[in-house]
Amino acid sequence: MNTHALNDIKTGLFEAIATVRKSFVPAVLFEAAINIIGAIIITPLSAFLFARLVRLSGFSAVNNLQVLSFFFSLPGILSMTLAAMALFIGLFIKEAGQLAILSSAHYGVPISFRYLVNRSVFMLPKLLRMGVVEFSAYFLLIFPLIWLLVTLVGEGAFFSLGWPAVTQWMTGSWWRIALVSIGIGGLIYGMIRFFVNRIFLIPCAVLENLSFPEAVRRSICLVKGSFFRILFLLSLWFIIFLLTVVGVASLIVEMIGIGIGDIHPENPVFFSFFVLVIVIGVVASVIVSLVLNPINTAFIFHLYLRQRKRKEGAEPKIILPKISRQTGQTPWIHKHPKLAATGFFAGVLAVAFLFFLGLQEEAPLLKDHVEVTAHRGSSLRAPENTLSAILLAAKEGADYAEMDVRQTADDVVVLLHDESLWARTGVHQRIWSITYPEVRQLDAGIRFSPDFAGERIVSLEEVIQQTVGKIKLNIEIKAHPQNPHIASAVVSLIEQYGIVHQCVITSLDYRTLQRVRRLNPDIRIGLITALSIGTLWDLDVDFYSIIHTMATPEFLHRADSIGRSVHVWTVNDRDEMERLIRLGVDNIITDDPLVFFSIMKEKTGIPDLGFSWEPYLD
Repeated sequence: MNTHALNDIKTGLFEAIATVRKSFVPAVLFEAAINIIGAIIITPLSAFLFARLVRLSGFSAVNNLQVLSFFFSLPGILSMTLAAMALFIGLFIKEAGQLAILSSAHYGVPISFRYLVNRSVFMLPKLLRMGVVEFSAYFLLIFPLIWLLVTLVGEGAFFSLGWPAVTQWMTGSWWRIALVSIGIGGLIYGMIRFFVNRIFLIPCAVLENLSFPEAVRRSICLVKGSFFRILFLLSLWFIIFLLTVVGVASLIVEMIGIGIGDIHPENPVFFSFFVLVIVIGVVASVIVSLVLNPINTAFIFHLYLRQRKRKEGAEPKIILPKISRQTGQTPWIHKHPKLAATGFFAGVLAVAFLFFLGLQEEAPLLKDHVEVTAHRGSSLRAPENTLSAILLAAKEGADYAEMDVRQTADDVVVLLHDESLWARTGVHQRIWSITYPEVRQLDAGIRFSPDFAGERIVSLEEVIQQTVGKIKLNIEIKAHPQNPHIASAVVSLIEQYGIVHQCVITSLDYRTLQRVRRLNPDIRIGLITALSIGTLWDLDVDFYSIIHTMATPEFLHRADSIGRSVHVWTVNDRDEMERLIRLGVDNIITDDPLVFFSIMKEKTGIPDLGFSWEPYLD
């Protein structure tokens, strides 16, 4: 079967490319038109609806793990439903149009763009019904699978969803473990079976003019007896398709990387080369995206034709759409395909160049001083979140020491990142299940290095006592249902030792930060985020602590315009650190503050810190 499947893949690929070559211009233009409609209408509308639905959840934005909680709330489920439904309908419309174009090219029958639009509008009600029904079916299959997978780790990060944790039910019972495993396997198999049985749904509906129920039955009939063969073909095709996308994307990134590496800002010739490389990369990305989908559709089209031939024993007779004869003229695109293609790609080139210029409108922010925060203390040279790591960070000259805090069973606030003590001490216990005196008996340093044998998990109070006047503290509160009063405990310690202006409090949980704000408005609070839905700028925080990939000129300028600073984590790469310093971030959070200081020593002021592209854009 493998040899035949490989031959089928080879034949299908060649046939798909040949068909797309015959219909290249209309196929690419149709693909582009659908993408443009999506970008201009669907994307902004979806963003607007998402923002409204987020507000229904009681927040202007949801972040990090709250995103998961939001998606499983009523507004979140509604958001996902609308978005996925729109995606399904859009894909169905795109595939239907491409099939009409490809089939007409395959059989040598010209098709006008006007007719294609009319045909798409005519089929819209059918495609809408198909999109809604198919999405609903997939949703019913996927939701239980997601529930099982999420609740398998329910004791950890996702416990706040309020769902029963499957791990608790499974513990100590082999038959329950087997039952859950069978359930997950069954759901995955059901999804695969459902997908393969409907692989010819759109071809049957479009090319045979069947109603939705008839197209479903027809597709199942065509797959019957060849399920595993078709599954194997589709799997191979998916791997080839994925490798092609990754390969082309890597090549484009490499091209852009070469351009960036060779650029010399003081030389306009090099700058022009840089612009050219970026534009070529953008154009190549657009072309690849516009060509790959028609090739994918053409592959399914020829797979459909071969499957019909196997079932019917003869070349299938496709009911092609009737060609409009209203004008009696050959469509302009077919008369001047090269001119149409040249005009299209010239337009893409212009849009790409304007987009690039738009990216350069925001000059880097000029900051007199960039601060550095030692992540969990100087955690490359001492065990993280220990007194040794915090004091070493102070000795090395870091502005802040960042630390994670949780509470023990007797409500003592201690420094610990994970809820489990296993990684630090080798003990299988949750921090909230044992008392502070018990915690103090554990060795938190030996696993890092024998030099730190005897290092203990330290309380926040002891850290404050040992660091007052030496280093400022960035206290990250690890919110969890097991320690609901941790915010008030941390605030009490800060007030007790009078370090309100020598510390900040951060958290992934916005509600925890709001509790801190209510308890003491003078304490600066920062939201840690790597993912956000909604309007981040409306949240009541003093600064943002973001993953370094979110740090863009646009983000920094927006934050600066509303008086909020930006801390960036966790940055250990020297090149990335230099980029962020040039960009104008306020604080870099790193495991190795010495890298930051070596950069500042070598490039005090960084010569091109104030460089702007504007002189070369006039």
